[in-house]
Amino acid sequence: MTPNWTELRATIERVWDNRDELQSPEAHYAVGQVIAALDHGELRVAEPTADGWQVNEWIKKRWCSTSRSARWKRLRRVRSSSTTKCR
Repeated sequence: MTPNWTELRATIERVWDNRDELQSPEAHYAVGQVIAALDHGELRVAEPTADGWQVNEWIKKRWCSTSRSARWKRLRRVRSSSTTKCR
């Protein structure tokens, strides 16, 4: 089953604006789905276009919002660490 990217994107955007929601089950689900899609090459933080590289900000926000959370620290042990700068 393909995840509903519109709903996941809305969750990621909401969590970015309200970090207190980062530990909610909905946020954990969205983060897990995005991580799995990134791992399988279904999503990219940035992708080439005819005009150059386009950054998918909502995916970048997911990456940055969880990079300091306890869940991310556990996941980082098995995945390579990000070199993306979170501003």
